Amino acid sequence: MSAWNHNDMTRAEKRLKGSGSVRASNSANQCASFEFSDVHESLENQVFSYDIGFLSQFLEKEKDHYTSVWSPTNPIGQREAREWLRRLWVLKPELRGLIWKGACLAISVDKWYACLEEVSACHSLPPPSEDEKLPVGTGSNPGYLQKLIRVEYPGLLVTASVVSALQVSVILRCIYTHCCMVFIVSDNVIKIYAEGGLGYSAHGLGTELEFYDLLRKVGSPLINHIPEIIASGFLVYEDGVYRTVPWDGKGMPDVLAKYYPLELSYANSCFPLGLWSKQQFGMDSSTECSNKPIWPYMVTRKCKGDIFARVRDTLSKADLLNLASSLGVQMRNIHLLPLPHGEPLPKPEDNNVRDSDPPEWKQVISTLNGRKNNIKKHLANWGGTVPTVLIEKAEEYLPADMSSLIKFVKDDDGDSVYTFPCWIHSDIMDDNILTQRSLTDAKSTGDRDLEKLDAVNIIDFSDLSIGDPLCDLIPLHLDVFRGDIDLLREYLRSYQLPFLRGKSNNDIYKSVGNSKFSTASYRAMCYCMLHEDNVLAAIFGLWKDLRAATSWEEVEHLVWDGLNRYQQSSPTLSS
Repeated sequence: MSAWNHNDMTRAEKRLKGSGSVRASNSANQCASFEFSDVHESLENQVFSYDIGFLSQFLEKEKDHYTSVWSPTNPIGQREAREWLRRLWVLKPELRGLIWKGACLAISVDKWYACLEEVSACHSLPPPSEDEKLPVGTGSNPGYLQKLIRVEYPGLLVTASVVSALQVSVILRCIYTHCCMVFIVSDNVIKIYAEGGLGYSAHGLGTELEFYDLLRKVGSPLINHIPEIIASGFLVYEDGVYRTVPWDGKGMPDVLAKYYPLELSYANSCFPLGLWSKQQFGMDSSTECSNKPIWPYMVTRKCKGDIFARVRDTLSKADLLNLASSLGVQMRNIHLLPLPHGEPLPKPEDNNVRDSDPPEWKQVISTLNGRKNNIKKHLANWGGTVPTVLIEKAEEYLPADMSSLIKFVKDDDGDSVYTFPCWIHSDIMDDNILTQRSLTDAKSTGDRDLEKLDAVNIIDFSDLSIGDPLCDLIPLHLDVFRGDIDLLREYLRSYQLPFLRGKSNNDIYKSVGNSKFSTASYRAMCYCMLHEDNVLAAIFGLWKDLRAATSWEEVEHLVWDGLNRYQQSSPTLSS
């Protein structure tokens, strides 16, 4: 779940949408009718060839993914599919030739493997083994995955003895579209930024490097809980050869300088493609980069611990409470990190922002207002996730101007009370958390030392941005905690930061008590409705009774009311 980036820079949805209506079915859950395309109809009963030319007939040029005769509309999560493919690659080596062919067709994996070899050679890393040739994802619960694949893709079982290159390409094209290419080689992780074009991916790397630099400068304890950077730079393809250009984020590299507009606002700053430049890039749709074969990359040390998504179903409630507490500490460290010094963002030519909007909030407000202006279409695009009655009431529920969620009223001293902008991770989900057990002192009980589960590392900072700290709570509560209010309370007990900030230490919450817009539950609900990912599907999936809700207020209070109690009792933090 990325949070608030420019609407033209959104990442691919984590759920694969269907490519058309579905054939009439006797299933009670199947409400649409379907007619196969001509190529599907003519090939439905034929024996499939592994010839690349034959398989190419199934490429949906306009929809940027492959369709499947077997299941053209059923969804499968990107991360689940990546995990399934990784397991298939490792556990069934006799299928590797077939999988590789499908991968070449779907995502040009031969190109990315050549990039991997170049990065490994440049930085004296061990060469990738056969098991490490395919890009990997962190994945989700394999038991759930196998059940999902049996239902939705009956030909794509981990235990299957025959899998077609077409079926593999269906999965690959969908799960790697607009994603970073991530390889795990020995104890290293090589990430190639392949999302959103050169401008977006370069800003992603630049901002991540600036974030790490700032952590070291301020001595943040977070530095011990995130991956260690070994190397970073750009891959360039020229004259049929890949080469690497090392870059630490400081200064504009020559390989990029000629592809960026001369008026790039932060070209002379220490981190010209850092956070402030990324914000400006998100507001300026005219900022374009030449479509050159250049890709940023980063090499990090592989973190210790188990991916939470893989072990969560084996954990006790006590383990989960310990995890929530540890996450509260780490998210506090992220949100306390000062924003980098920088000149105010230039005035954008954007009707969705006003001169009075705080400069650090302009990109956020612009994005939110843009989505609000098309809210019915935005919600309808989720394909039946949101009840129709709620779609019709969305406009009246949201504020007329999204800046109302940022700046509220004057306190007793006449100072403004506002939401404080901070670094946000934007993708705190169960596959970006690594857990490990640590020993606790049990001398007082006379027992042997006990093991306690901690959140050891947080990974994947590719979508760092500026925003409301509530934005990081959305994936945490819905994906990591699965709506468990006990886990949310434990998280907040360790988090101990206010959601609002003022220039004085007056009773801030008393000052804004009558403002609906300052209410944490209301703001969180608005962010959910305007989110670039389909987080509402998680809400209506976790709280099934809400499918019968007739107002957004019902949804807000059931899902987010716990934030209001915390907001009223949380400590005050002056700016």
